[in-house]
Amino acid sequence: MPNISTPPTATAPVAARTWYLDNLKILLTVLVVAHHAAQAYGPTGGSWPVGQTERAEGLGPFITLNSMFFMGLFFFISGYFTTASFARKGTRGFIVDRLLRFGLPALAWLPIHRLTDGSWGWEFAHLWFVVDLLGLNLLYAAWRTWRPAAKPEDRTYSETAPTGDTTILGFVFLLGGVTALVRIEYPVDRWIRFLGVFPMEPAHWPQYLSLFILGFWAWRTRWLERLPASQGRRWLYVAVVASAFYTVYRLIPDRKAYWFNTGGLHWQTWCYATLEALICVALCIALLWLFRDFLNRGRAWLRTLAADAYGIYWIHIFPVVGIQMGLREASLGPLGKFFVTTIAGFLGSWAIAHFVLRRGWLGQKVF
Repeated sequence: MPNISTPPTATAPVAARTWYLDNLKILLTVLVVAHHAAQAYGPTGGSWPVGQTERAEGLGPFITLNSMFFMGLFFFISGYFTTASFARKGTRGFIVDRLLRFGLPALAWLPIHRLTDGSWGWEFAHLWFVVDLLGLNLLYAAWRTWRPAAKPEDRTYSETAPTGDTTILGFVFLLGGVTALVRIEYPVDRWIRFLGVFPMEPAHWPQYLSLFILGFWAWRTRWLERLPASQGRRWLYVAVVASAFYTVYRLIPDRKAYWFNTGGLHWQTWCYATLEALICVALCIALLWLFRDFLNRGRAWLRTLAADAYGIYWIHIFPVVGIQMGLREASLGPLGKFFVTTIAGFLGSWAIAHFVLRRGWLGQKVF
């Protein structure tokens, strides 16, 4: 592939398809399945339908590091494609498409919740992301009705230099500070129902909302194409060092010093929120660069998997929980059960998404 480590000229061509974003979406979907597989076998503070007494401490850092960035990166990619989709489809077409792709699957979940839980209510479980994304997309459509968006052909390369590390670091500290302020009242894992419908975890919303909006900016300025490889490498080093530091900290037995807190009016809350912001931003930049420069391929099986990713996300809870229940009496340790659940849960979800959910005209439109 061509070298895109330096900013191209204003007339440089752009690839018609960003395969690397599709491939990155596949990785994030795998991480979603693995995250929920780990809920039954790792030291997590959240609730899960299946659990066992023996837990793998090593899954603790994995669960936490995952939660620090993967949904935020989902919001960034969603914001990037939201801008392009609205520019192509216009207000009416965009709203209809979002109601079909986000609204219909979310509503379909309500009777499923009734069957599994025995009660009616706006309970969307893991589909909180879909519901909240629908709300953000409708707000975006309303905003663009008031202020028309640029057309795809109006996108131009910025003549300014790519965003510098100092600016990015400033964003990290700003995000960490705002997040810490929110977490004084709303610690991690405390959820609310905004307007009675939208499930939200305020502790992570400064990250989600800012990255969603940055997705607009990235599309408009072609930031993804202009990101220098040298900068991507630097933030990869930051991501590795910061993640390794937190992992070692979590795994120290009987540690006496506590530097991080997930909520409340403590200096440790600011430390944790800032570290989380650093890891999130560093991993997002590093993964976007790595996939752009090394995994920008559209092989047939990857295209199929990328097309099925939304269906996998929607259905994966059932295969994962079913496998976890089936492994209750297995002689495997928690780590073994985690890997079996992740692999079998992902493959089972892919089969259901591909052969069931995406069959027919409606399935193709929604999933």
